[in-house]
Amino acid sequence: MSIDFKSWYDNHFHSLTNNGLWLRGGEINTLSPDEFEKRDYRVILTRLSTYWDTADSFTHKLLYQMITGQGDMYADLAYLPPLSDADLFEQYGVPWIIGTSSKQGACAFDMIALSNSIVQEIVNIPAMLRRSGIPLRKSERLLKSDIPLVILGGANALYSSALHASDPVVDGIFVGEDAVKIKDLFRIARECKINKLTKKETLERLESVDGFYQPDTLKKTVKFTPAEIGENDLLHSGPVMYTEEQMGCGNLAISEGCPCFCSFCAESWGRKPYRELSIDKIRTAATAMKAAMGLETLELYSFNFNMHRDFYPILAELSVEFASLGLKSQRFDMIAYDPEIVKCLHAVGKTSITCGLEGISGKMRRYLHKSLNERELKLSLSMLIRAPIRELKIFLVATGKETKEDFDEFCALLGSINDMITMAGRKPRIIFSMTPLVRFPYTPLEREDAPEPLQCREVVLQTERFVNSRGFEFRDSADHNDYYLSQILVRAQDERVVNAIFNAILNSRFVYYREVTPELIRVINAELKRADLTYADVLCGLTAETIEKRPVSINVNQSFMETQADAAHDFKDNGYCIGTADNEGTCHACGACSTAEQIASITALRKVRHVSPDILRKRVKERSVTIPAYFRVTIPYASRGIPRKNTGIALARALMLTDNRLVTPFHSYKGSFIGDTFENPWITGDDCIRLDFHHSAQALLDELLGDQSFIDRVNAVFGSAGTIKGIGDFAEHAVTLTFESQYALDIPAFLNKYSVKYTTRKTGDTRYTYELTKDGVKKKVVTSCSSLKTERGWEGCIVPSEKFDCNEFITTAFAVNDPQERVRITISAVVA
Repeated sequence: MSIDFKSWYDNHFHSLTNNGLWLRGGEINTLSPDEFEKRDYRVILTRLSTYWDTADSFTHKLLYQMITGQGDMYADLAYLPPLSDADLFEQYGVPWIIGTSSKQGACAFDMIALSNSIVQEIVNIPAMLRRSGIPLRKSERLLKSDIPLVILGGANALYSSALHASDPVVDGIFVGEDAVKIKDLFRIARECKINKLTKKETLERLESVDGFYQPDTLKKTVKFTPAEIGENDLLHSGPVMYTEEQMGCGNLAISEGCPCFCSFCAESWGRKPYRELSIDKIRTAATAMKAAMGLETLELYSFNFNMHRDFYPILAELSVEFASLGLKSQRFDMIAYDPEIVKCLHAVGKTSITCGLEGISGKMRRYLHKSLNERELKLSLSMLIRAPIRELKIFLVATGKETKEDFDEFCALLGSINDMITMAGRKPRIIFSMTPLVRFPYTPLEREDAPEPLQCREVVLQTERFVNSRGFEFRDSADHNDYYLSQILVRAQDERVVNAIFNAILNSRFVYYREVTPELIRVINAELKRADLTYADVLCGLTAETIEKRPVSINVNQSFMETQADAAHDFKDNGYCIGTADNEGTCHACGACSTAEQIASITALRKVRHVSPDILRKRVKERSVTIPAYFRVTIPYASRGIPRKNTGIALARALMLTDNRLVTPFHSYKGSFIGDTFENPWITGDDCIRLDFHHSAQALLDELLGDQSFIDRVNAVFGSAGTIKGIGDFAEHAVTLTFESQYALDIPAFLNKYSVKYTTRKTGDTRYTYELTKDGVKKKVVTSCSSLKTERGWEGCIVPSEKFDCNEFITTAFAVNDPQERVRITISAVVA
């Protein structure tokens, strides 16, 4: 019997993680489920990790935007079910790959687009497919017309050799980020469906897209094409996820690739050449994204944001456009070259700085080609420690090559940091984070044998002991089991290794949730031993034959890669290409740049247009001078359980999209009257949303909010998220909360708990009113309350006072056998 998954969800959402919010669907900027039947090609974008682990992924949102932007295609989102939900899915026959908005299972779609962002996620593919009714063998899938194509892409697609097999678990693999080619891929797949081509014929047609290949044939070499970063292909209207951290937060890539040659960094080598988005395009993209996604915060994405030639103008312009800016990791040497940068970062509110040190000694940094000498390191550390920052995070890499001399040098560095702290008279929180080095393909270390897991573990433990003994904090980013699984996955040169890994996954029923268990490693090792494979077989470097036969090439010449490998082996560091404010860069002839113009743009002397920290600080301070705008809104039943900030962001979005003069002055969502008062996102009905705008917008707000036709247009965009009913706050207005439930209601139990004195009066056949005494009113818990028994259950009506606790009322007054079912009680607010 087929299952109506929408009905199943409605009946069981309360039993799912976080009350099923991750499977709710209907996020801002997602298609209505009605579009599923209207559009003739359907793609389910499937993450191999959970909703919460991937909510901040902006590339996934961009992919959704690309597909749905083609009016004839439907896209839905699917995620790895949280661990606590997996058994419930299996109990009721719910597929793991299920569209969050459409509630359609995998087999209702034309394509399953698996998005693989980290290496370890690969092991989740068999479980995701098998528990969605999808055969694990390509040969079997191609014979069944009712089974969708299974295509893998994502940031880790270039390193998915573990999927290369004679009968693989995916039908095709796409590597690359070029938006035109991604759109071509889906367009061709749709045309093949319309023309009734077989799946085999469709896959052959898809091979015309550079970057796509079939993992069982490997019959051609495709080029990994880095994305061209034009404003039309940047994220501007992606889904807004149901996590409060992501609501009102957007990501903008200000550059792509990296001009450095760090020997360990897979992403850098695969994404060369280095390209920067112009400041004009950044400004245009940022304002478009702010309006379409209701942004308060903009996260600037770059491998090293302080390398951008227009970094200071970007900082100056965007700091007056957004309430806050997020800036990720940066290089120590760039701080040493530019002492003003730390002051400017602090001026725009950046008090937590993250930098990559990588090697624990100069020798290890030369091996990793970090291009960071001791003078630059100590100069930048001194500046950071003297600056008024709150926290400094330093990333380290465990190579397995560390010796006593390297640790001695690291201890000396820790001592120097403590001396700097003493001299500065202040101590920011300093956190060292270390991860074992996975030697990826397409990097200079690809031919080098990898150390055994315990060898890496000892390096991490030794580093932790030294860091803690000097009074600093330490975190291990990935343990030796994660390292081991990742390393053998990216170096699966032999199909016996592939079979051993997937046999272990299937036999152990392991699913990757942030952790690789010792039990899985034991099973993998047993399978490897059964296949007569040793540590040396699975950790050895790539052979020349493997490199020659691999189906994908990148922009960097293999000869240059080998030159860099020799340099790493000899602990030599030849620097990188990019020019600085003081010196022109030098082209190292890696082959990534295709034109002289590209080379010149990277190596040219970079004129830094500084902005005074004081000017930045004044701009940020001026930006924070805001005025509130209060909107009386109606929250629909469909928004039950969604954080109220989502309504605020949807409202801000509607205002900005209706009149673009509000884009720059919009500052932030500040709260809701009902949501903040009762701290319960399940209350619907009347509410008052506060949004803050820059004070200069007062006259514009007065004009627009006094115009009913403007309000009507805003409501049309606000749509299913809510409706503006009026302007102004709820000062001195009484609130009435109505509770409806199938569960028995006992209001006296609640009143008695708080020692509120009352008299019960029967005012109808099944209606009771609880009249408070003067002493009862003085308790300031409730002003009045009543209950009614109806044919469908119970109804309670409460006029709360200042000490009323809504959540405590639900817990005390309703007889619920399963506490999870309390969210099935409906609560509505009316403000008089």
